[in-house]
Amino acid sequence: MIDDGVVGVFVPIIMFLVIGVIWIYALKTRNQERMSLIEKGIDPQWLFAKKKAGSQIASAKWGMLLIGLGLGLCAGLILSRGLSESDRTGIVFGSIFLFGGMGLLAFYLIFGKKVKD
Repeated sequence: MIDDGVVGVFVPIIMFLVIGVIWIYALKTRNQERMSLIEKGIDPQWLFAKKKAGSQIASAKWGMLLIGLGLGLCAGLILSRGLSESDRTGIVFGSIFLFGGMGLLAFYLIFGKKVKD
């Protein structure tokens, strides 16, 4: 049988090797795409131009979602004091999803018209 220590050593090594192979393949494919565009006489700069780092509205959405999740976690932990483990788990996860949804709903109510424009 294979020792757990050996598996514990080889799993990260294999993981990084696979990630490296995928990375090299992606770079090679991108280079081939650029070369084919150049051969056709198309400027590849517009295709691979860096996009904006992120919009303020997307940041607001993620911020409101994460604040809602954090508030849901806090509320769930406060509400679940003195309950059994199975009841506590249900209340905590229910509160997290409820407050996360409320955060997204608040985002829609605040920024809904701006996102449509």
